[in-house]
Amino acid sequence: MVRATHLHHLLILSALLLLISACATEQSLVGKATGKYCTDSDNGNNKDVPGTMRYSELRNGVWTDMVRTDSCEPDGTLKEYWCNPPNNGTKILHACACESTATGAKCKTTTASGCSKDLDCDTFQRCNNGVCRDDPSSKDYECKDDDGGWEPYKKGTVEQARERREDRCESNTLLKEWFCETGVVKWPFTSVMTYRYEGKYGYICENGELKVDPTLGCVDDDYDPSLGGKNPKKGGTTRLTVNGRTQVQPDRCKNAATLVEYACIGSGASMALQYYEIDCDWRSESCVVNQCVPDATKRCVDSDGDNVFTPGVVTDDGRSYPDRCDSLGRIIEWYCKNEYEGDQKPAADCPYNYVRDATKGACVPKPSTTPPNTTPPSTAVTCKAFSGYIEMGTSREFDSCAFGNIYLRKTSCSGNEPRAEYIKCPTQCIQARCY
Repeated sequence: MVRATHLHHLLILSALLLLISACATEQSLVGKATGKYCTDSDNGNNKDVPGTMRYSELRNGVWTDMVRTDSCEPDGTLKEYWCNPPNNGTKILHACACESTATGAKCKTTTASGCSKDLDCDTFQRCNNGVCRDDPSSKDYECKDDDGGWEPYKKGTVEQARERREDRCESNTLLKEWFCETGVVKWPFTSVMTYRYEGKYGYICENGELKVDPTLGCVDDDYDPSLGGKNPKKGGTTRLTVNGRTQVQPDRCKNAATLVEYACIGSGASMALQYYEIDCDWRSESCVVNQCVPDATKRCVDSDGDNVFTPGVVTDDGRSYPDRCDSLGRIIEWYCKNEYEGDQKPAADCPYNYVRDATKGACVPKPSTTPPNTTPPSTAVTCKAFSGYIEMGTSREFDSCAFGNIYLRKTSCSGNEPRAEYIKCPTQCIQARCY
């Protein structure tokens, strides 16, 4: 009977321990929620006050109440939970000396009292009402990384104010890389210590950095399974190890148009290096250092925007193509048919009341035939305008499409003279209407 009671007590104790362990997790389910919400007991991203965030999360189509409490990471950094508007629960890591409290976790308070001036404090602090307080605007508070930033292939140390973190291996294949994150606002400073994990096929983690795995025969660090090892958009290096000797071949440019891409072929003992010559897209790319990249000099530019009434020049891949007239006096208009490619339209006659200007490659208004200081004969034909056409005596001239159905030729009268206006349609001209 005693043994049974003792066993019963052990079972109860185990159940209590499991319950305590479940309650200690940073996230717990409270119950069903009525909708989306988020509240934070320390009023936001506040590293100096421990807090608890309560919010709702959509799980299996049901809004569920959730709880997360500020906590200390295994490496001593603070994981701060806060509400990111509108009502989105999120987290941020503060690289400070973290301390746990009964209500959560916060950054340790390390200010010292008794100062009378800034010189009494650390270089990254200011004296405020007799107390030294951290000054995020100080240059000495800025984050510093001795391996140059996000550099998983070189072990480094990151420092900010009194905090210091080293890159380290979480396992033989996973690196925890510390670096300075800048260019974004992270309350209350603009440059902060942060980290992310990095693991890569063909590499092992050793002494805080990624190194080529010597047990593998061949490794291509820009390998993309969908491309079969040929990745012209990303420069890489291929390493082949045979009998303890390693051969290294970086991708390179053969010339401005052709990339030499190295890759691994074969398997096991028969693995080898193979290279391919890949042509960059001649319309839009050039080979630079070790990859095909967009080339802005190859973009097509049309100085007159596809306008037969204005002399223009199309520039495409460093070459120029001016609008011109052919031997029959017709206009040949150059234009950009896409972002990188220029082309010419079929030769066309200038419209009514316009003549070609061979020196400009454009249609210009026809000079007036009425002598200066003279009055037109009283027998002149009267121009009358109607919807879609004009009348000149017994003849009619209708609106029409022109220049490959790109322009609408709109007729009108100017005084007693017929006129034609050319309107460029957004898409095309059909039956004397723009679409």
